[in-house]
Parts: sequence; C-alpha cells; structure tokens
Amino acid sequence: MKLLREISDKDFKLKHNKDTKFGVRKAARAVILDKEGKVAVLHATKHNYHKIAGGGIEEGENIKIALAREIYEETGAKAKVGDEVGVIIEYKEQHKRIQISYCYMAKVTSHGKPHFTKSEKDEGFVLEWLTIDEAIKKFKKDDHSHYGAKFMSTRDLTFLLEAKKLIKLQKAR
Repeated sequence: MKLLREISDKDFKLKHNKDTKFGVRKAARAVILDKEGKVAVLHATKHNYHKIAGGGIEEGENIKIALAREIYEETGAKAKVGDEVGVIIEYKEQHKRIQISYCYMAKVTSHGKPHFTKSEKDEGFVLEWLTIDEAIKKFKKDDHSHYGAKFMSTRDLTFLLEAKKLIKLQKAR
C-alpha cells in the first residue's frame, strides 16, 4: 500500500523528544460513499473536528474484516470494501504511540444507525453524509487545539484528498 504521509508532533510545532518509546497501533479506515456519492464523515462536536470511519485492528484480525466492523459500528452501514487509498503513519509523542492507518474506498450496500461507543458519545459524534468537496472544506476548518484532533483531522484530510483523485480517475474510465 502506498505511503501517503508521516505525521508527528513536529508538524504542529510541538516539542519533540527523540528518546520517546512508542507502542504500535494498527487501524483500518475508509472513505465511504453512498449511492448518491456522498461521503460518511463523523463530526466530533465536543472538540469540533471531523474524522472518517475506522478504528483499531484487533490482534489477528484481517484488515478488511476490521474495517467492515468499524464501518458498521460508526455509521450503521454495511459496505463493500474496495480499492486501497493509502497508508499514513502517525508518531504521537503525548500518547507514546505510533499509529499505522490503512485506508480503503468503500461503497454502502445498506444503511443503518451508528453504534457509537461511550467515548464516541462523550466526544459528541454525529454522522454526516457530505459531498467529498464539502467534507474537505469542513476538515480544513477543523479546530486543532485538541491534541488528538490535530492528528485525526490532518490524517483524514490527506485520505480524502487522495480519495478525490481516485474518484476522478474512476469517473474518467
């Protein structure tokens, strides 16, 4: 899978410690399109940032199976996982974690209601379906004062911009 970007505290002009010991977390993410071509976006209203659906891959779990599970949990939709978008590696010093996110395109096969976790409810998650251009605009306006939001919004904006290129290529065929 194509490496799209590496993100670290230095990108946000935060103090960098070269001696930080990191744990590793792998995650699967998706740019999900419905039949109208709208993209699933999660708005975390508590800290006013956005993210695309996805989350951690459990030990021994297949990436695409993990992604289908995360899509269902966060959007309530069942979706067919398709083409690769790319991978992004985040070095989060405050969390002492390297996160490797694998992103794919996905198409909704049926809609449902999100099944948010307690922490997602606490963050005020709201599912929105937007055109890709509307989603990109929202991500560009996100509030980056929250540490985690800096990374999530930057990562997922990169995925959306890459997905937009893939969508244009598919339409040109």
